Parts: sequence; C-alpha cells; structure tokens
Amino acid sequence: MTDGTFSATRLRIPLALEREGLGDASELALLDLTVGARLWPLLGVIELAYRTRFDEIAAQRHPRGAAWLFDVPVAQTIDARVARGANDLTLAGRDAVDAAIERTRRQLGRDLIERDEVVARLPLAFWIHVSTKGKHRGVPTLVGPPGWSIVEIWQLRARIAHHEPVLFLEKHVFDRGTGDPKTGLALIDSIAGAITTFLRRIERSAWAVGELAPEFAATIDPAVAATHADLAMLVDRLEVRGGELRLLRDERRARRR
Repeated sequence: MTDGTFSATRLRIPLALEREGLGDASELALLDLTVGARLWPLLGVIELAYRTRFDEIAAQRHPRGAAWLFDVPVAQTIDARVARGANDLTLAGRDAVDAAIERTRRQLGRDLIERDEVVARLPLAFWIHVSTKGKHRGVPTLVGPPGWSIVEIWQLRARIAHHEPVLFLEKHVFDRGTGDPKTGLALIDSIAGAITTFLRRIERSAWAVGELAPEFAATIDPAVAATHADLAMLVDRLEVRGGELRLLRDERRARRR
C-alpha cells in the first residue's frame, strides 16, 4: 500500500479488505475510481436522455403543452430517497426553473432566451422531483423501463462525482451493530453480494440507455463489458478465498463431531 496518497478515512474500506487478504488497499481504492470513471459517460447519457424524454411526454400530456415547465409548483420538500447520498442537491420545483432562467440570462448575456436553453440548465434534482413528486396537471410520474430508477442513477452519479465509494459501502464491510470490520466468510459473502448487486444495477442502466437513447447503446456496451472485466480478478479472488474459508469451516465442523 502506498502511504500518503489517500487519507485514512478514504482507505477505511480498502484497508479492511486488505487485512482479509483481498488485495492491496491502494489498488482496491483505484479500482473503485476506475469503475466510476468508466460509468460516467453512461450516467451522462441517461441524464440527458431522461430530461429530453420527460420533457417530450410532459408537453404531450399537459394542458398547456410545452408551457408545462412554467406551471410547476414550488417544491416544499424533497423525498428522502432522493436526497439520501446526493451532495449536489439543489432547488427542485418552480424555484429551480426561476433559478435556471436567471442563470441562462446571466451566462448568455441577454434577456431574451429560448425555452430549450432553460431546460438545458435545469439540474437533475428538478427532473427527479417532477417525475417522482410532481403529480400535477398531467405531468408524467414515470419515464423509462420498468424496474429502473432515475433516483438510483442520481445517487450513483453523486458518489462518483465526489469520489465516494461506489462498489463497496460501509454496510458491506462493517457490522451495523458494532461498527467492527466484518471478517472471514461474513465479509467474503457480503462483498460478493455487493458486486453482484452493483453489476445488476449497471446492466439495468445499460438497458435504460437502450430504451431512452438507443443510438448510444452500441457505444455504451463496451464500457459495461470493461466494468465486468475490471472486477473479474477480484471476483476470482473472492471465490478462491471463500472456497478456502469454507473448507476450513467444514474441517472444523467435522472434527467437532
């Protein structure tokens, strides 16, 4: 492990894995950053396609057509599921639209602006709010394939943007009751489960790209495949280490009989 590159807090999870023989802490930390970097274009495509698709559907369903954007009420609250894990939370309701209008005028240096110029400057928090909380005047509440969540994408994007762990979270590595690091098979099984869940989430996201922006699907597929390849060595290591620990466990049980 290289000293001084990452803080002790940043290495808290990788160090716990290193102590259990699952790899060098710095390499594991870099693996997390690498996977996040590979997924960034995927998340970007989803965000851009989502706002475009949502805007189109809202304009079709709303009594005022494209003016639905200016009929959004002020947001009083943000769903806790939306806010959790997102450090870039900004205004979400009508306040977000007003702020985007002022920001657009300031950035473009003119008072006369186009609607699409405002849409391009609305934060993802706004689109999440209107699609999960905005049950008003025909605005759609769901856009995208079943079983997929834009909130999930936002949370993952926020973690990557702030260089927070994306593969293994505290709950995967430390006991919730005591705060102590998990060890042995408890850790192996937890990490293996975390990787499986993470890869399924990425597959769902790739599927969302196919639904929302099919023209990008062929471009995104290699990034998904590369993510699987990045994790292959760690997956193999988990299988080997897990096999060893299970063999030792079975031998101990046999001796007690």
